[in-house]
Amino acid sequence: MFLPFSLLCFSGLFLSVMVVLSSISWYTAWIGLELNLLSFLPLIMTSRMTLSSSEASMKYFLIQALSSVVFLFGSLMSHHGTFFLLLISLALFLKLAAAPLHFWVVSIVEGLSWGSLFLLLTIQKLAPLMVLFSAYPSSETKSLSLLFIMTSSLVGSLGGLSQCMLRSIMAYSSISHMSWLLTSLYISSALTRDYFVFYSLVFLPLAVYFSLFSFYHLSQLGYKMPLLAKTSVFLCLLSLGGLPPFLGFLPKWLVISNLTLSGLLFLALFLVLTSLITLYYYIRLTYSSFMLSSSSLPSPSPVVFPYSFTLWVTILLSLASLPFWAYLFI
Repeated sequence: MFLPFSLLCFSGLFLSVMVVLSSISWYTAWIGLELNLLSFLPLIMTSRMTLSSSEASMKYFLIQALSSVVFLFGSLMSHHGTFFLLLISLALFLKLAAAPLHFWVVSIVEGLSWGSLFLLLTIQKLAPLMVLFSAYPSSETKSLSLLFIMTSSLVGSLGGLSQCMLRSIMAYSSISHMSWLLTSLYISSALTRDYFVFYSLVFLPLAVYFSLFSFYHLSQLGYKMPLLAKTSVFLCLLSLGGLPPFLGFLPKWLVISNLTLSGLLFLALFLVLTSLITLYYYIRLTYSSFMLSSSSLPSPSPVVFPYSFTLWVTILLSLASLPFWAYLFI
């Protein structure tokens, strides 16, 4: 029913990223960010026709409109000093939901479907990250980014410990990964691209699994899922947490290596320690779910193909990093 309209919205998302990528001024970058907002809002509304999705779309619109106003004001006055570059950076950090400006993403995730949540935590961050890289030449902007890196890492790791809703856990996990993305952006844009691609590849099969089985609460993870599928889900979770030798550890290892070569040993140690906390609640989630009884009933026929396809993709992604580690250490 909504296929042509959704296709139009996805085309708008792709076009907005291209506009931001090819922009030569703050104004054209702002146009790309606004096109990105207008393309994503209908996807929230059409994915789930509920009161919570309407509330989520309204909150998302207000936050993004506020950040766009601050970004436009800062870009118009950017030639007057570094203070306005800091305003641009703050607006972009708000769009990226980097802590301590993360409050809005935690409040709207429960009104989103898994498909919309995946777009929000991946594709919607691509355009602001590219614009933020343009503001990094200022030393004041880099100092501000270090503050957001450390707070995002701390909030993302500690915030997920008290959550029992899966979408909220994924939101805090995304905040934690945002600290790694900002750190990679602090080093080079190529490293940011690699980290973003790896994060999206690991998170995609997880979102597909939760959507196919309609999982939204921790207590649901022990039921209605075959053992092999459950194992694949938690391979994705451990990979998302950055446990070696899974694929999710590879981009973190690249960031740690570059931080070590740059002499930023304290920042590397801080990111590793907070990631251990994130990995802890993933392992706790895995342990408690495997202790629950698991149904051996097969998947419903409408989802057999995406279920089996996602299952094999998850297994391949989990083993994809093994040749790299073998080449590195043997």
